[in-house]
Amino acid sequence: MKSNNAHESFFAYLNWAIGLNRLSLRLMGIWPDDSVAETKLFTTILRIPLIISVMMLCIVVPQMYALILVRNNLLLIIDNFMTSFPTLIGCAKFYFLWRSKEVLRPVVCSVTEDWLRPKSDLECQKMRDAAVVARLFTVGGYSLITGSLMGFIIAPLCGLNIRVEQNITDYGRQPLLVQSYYPYDYSQSPNFEITHSSQIVAACFVAMSLAVPDNYFGALVFHISGQFQLLGLNFEHFIKQNEKIVGIMAVRDFNKSLGVYVDRHVHLIRMVAIVEKSFNFIILIQIFCLCVMACCLGVRILSAIGNPNDKTAVIQIINLGATLISLMIFAFSNCYASETLASRSAEIFQQVYSSDWYKIPKRSTCCYLIMIMIMSKNPQMLSAGKILYLSLSTFCIILKSIAGYLSVLIAQSN
Repeated sequence: MKSNNAHESFFAYLNWAIGLNRLSLRLMGIWPDDSVAETKLFTTILRIPLIISVMMLCIVVPQMYALILVRNNLLLIIDNFMTSFPTLIGCAKFYFLWRSKEVLRPVVCSVTEDWLRPKSDLECQKMRDAAVVARLFTVGGYSLITGSLMGFIIAPLCGLNIRVEQNITDYGRQPLLVQSYYPYDYSQSPNFEITHSSQIVAACFVAMSLAVPDNYFGALVFHISGQFQLLGLNFEHFIKQNEKIVGIMAVRDFNKSLGVYVDRHVHLIRMVAIVEKSFNFIILIQIFCLCVMACCLGVRILSAIGNPNDKTAVIQIINLGATLISLMIFAFSNCYASETLASRSAEIFQQVYSSDWYKIPKRSTCCYLIMIMIMSKNPQMLSAGKILYLSLSTFCIILKSIAGYLSVLIAQSN
């Protein structure tokens, strides 16, 4: 009875830690830990291609054609970019996440096993501490992106335009949600209602593409960081308990137990490599999207300052500013998660070195401890597209680069 209660408690912790990410990924059909029969369903396989098709046909393609028509007006080009570019980036993020579904299955299974296996109170507390940080970023990111999406959809219905209206692509009594061009007269009913509804659906998919992959990445990385921390603490406790070993059988049992820690360390390093392989390009294009959005929004703010009577600019700045803050939070969470992972993985080297390793058999030291120290000497760091390592200093460099790009755009707009 006690064992069943403990299992139910661990399962509740699992749902609390990854429940939001699992729900959103299952809605899109890319949660790796689903049953094989459900994974192979035709509707599940085609869910992401269908979402990408809606985003491309309802926003990207019409906006690219509209971009050709407004190419001589910098303000209209920026207005186009602030919606078309995140949509295009979202399609790419969904595609690469969909392609990595089976690659990430071992990582998700490992996370599930870590939460459901019997643990001490200290292990439970450390895992909850890591999950709290990931959940904080997840809830905050989802809240901001949902708020900006609601403003993006509801504001035009209340007569508050969130984009620049012009007579090049806009006609009829009411403009569409985004600057776009269609080869038919959308101003007539029911063409307008159908077109407007399709853009709303596509905008919801864009919001999901901006939030879901980064929250998924953060949840996995923070969990692995917590496991590195637990590995170091458990190893220190294990060495202290086995300082005096007498007899051949005791040495064999000690070596066998020590080998478990080595295997666990190798397993965690393998999990980091899988996450790196699956997310490095996704993180890179997310950073690129952040830079473009920040520059475009900066120019829009300056144009609003130069024209105080432009109410559209103020509303657009408020709405897209929330989106930009969401992207910055996602970029910060990715960099912070990677920095935490590097710190936790590097701590193992110091923990092994500071332990009473000289009190254990020399053969064990040569075969196991030196191996652990060699593997943990270099911290496990994640990169964005194999170009730059993610860390808090990298996040500061990104902000400095945005400021430089923005100064160039300001000079060009003047």
